[in-house]
Amino acid sequence: MLNDRVLFIGGGDAAARSAVEWVAANQAGCLVTAMPRAAGTRPVGRLAHPPFRTPDPATLETAAAVAALVAATRTGAAAPPGPGAPPDPAAPSVLTAAVLAAAMGAPLLVAGAGLFADLVGLSAWSMNVPARPTDVLLARHIDIAARAWPIMGAALAAATPPAAGAALVGAVLAGDKRRVEAACRARRRAARADGPVRFRRIAPRSAGLRPFAIYLDLLPALAAADPAGALLHDLGAERLGGFLGMTIALFV
Repeated sequence: MLNDRVLFIGGGDAAARSAVEWVAANQAGCLVTAMPRAAGTRPVGRLAHPPFRTPDPATLETAAAVAALVAATRTGAAAPPGPGAPPDPAAPSVLTAAVLAAAMGAPLLVAGAGLFADLVGLSAWSMNVPARPTDVLLARHIDIAARAWPIMGAALAAATPPAAGAALVGAVLAGDKRRVEAACRARRRAARADGPVRFRRIAPRSAGLRPFAIYLDLLPALAAADPAGALLHDLGAERLGGFLGMTIALFV
């Protein structure tokens, strides 16, 4: 849905309240799924009211399991946490938020520039800026980001070989390494072509130290995961297709 957003709040309590108020004011017409905050943080009362909503518990649990798989792949672990240390959907990481955003086909709004380091390993393309864009420009480009994957995904699904859609899901489930690697390359090229055009009104090129946008692609990590097969097969083709979409993280 082009109206969906996922919000992950990092930083201290004052920064969290400021970010929530900004999103409430500038995304009021959207459906904003706010990720649970870490234990010990002060509650933000505004999150109990529209446009915010809590994640569906079952969907959040699945996203946490997929995020654990992604994290294990990135750190070189042999497998995600076992039954003795299950992922905690009640205190999700920003990786869980990225997985949920991909499954929903929604932009990921990130409050906290320090979280860039946790996400950049999944980057197909990213953009930094010297300073935060104006409120109007930032809000407009969240809407612009929401329209990216429907266009990119359709083009990639129609490519030869397909780099999105049902054919890609089949290649991942079949363990077809050659086709998946080709898809990863095609998706990086697509992101690097799309990003500079989509965000040209923000800046002509990436520059500066403040993160602005990251095109997040879970495909390389999920395809490399071992033992990915069991979890990915358990998800089923339809749900796995959602996780194989790209999402854009925007730092608000």
